[in-house]
Amino acid sequence: MISEERTDCKPEGREVVIFGTGEGGRMAKWQLEDFGCRVIAFSDNNQAKWGTAIEDVPVISPAELLNRNAAIVIASTWEQ
Repeated sequence: MISEERTDCKPEGREVVIFGTGEGGRMAKWQLEDFGCRVIAFSDNNQAKWGTAIEDVPVISPAELLNRNAAIVIASTWEQ
């Protein structure tokens, strides 16, 4: 969850890519949009998700992050 008490972060109008397409990624999208950020893509390690969309936002490969001039928010969990 993004803290509303932070004053050193000015996200309004910022373009953001969210790494993670699960529930955490969706929650991050909603929070970031509430703060005025523009989520331009999701990214995920799962190749089956590349080229799809979540809530009308495209899912790109991690390699494509290098071609984006956007902040990257990691909203991912990892289990062995």
